[in-house]
Amino acid sequence: MLPCKIQARDYTKFVCIVKSNCYTGESMITKRQLGVGIAIFGLILGLAILAVDWLGAGNEMGIGPSQRLALVAAGALFVFGMTLIPLGNRPA
Repeated sequence: MLPCKIQARDYTKFVCIVKSNCYTGESMITKRQLGVGIAIFGLILGLAILAVDWLGAGNEMGIGPSQRLALVAAGALFVFGMTLIPLGNRPA
């Protein structure tokens, strides 16, 4: 027995109805757009971490271990975003 009490003979009609309500490729975000967004987010995050250090928001001067870890994470986001850009306009 199929879910929603759909009989086997009605299943093909049900699949056609469900597929017609799905998103089209034109309305979905592409891998290029996702890559640009992630790369920009990583770049902004890295610049924000450096700005906090430059403005002297803490008592200690210099980049500490947690800031280094955050800079590495921001750099990894940037690199990951850049690798998605060449994949083109396929849906993400």
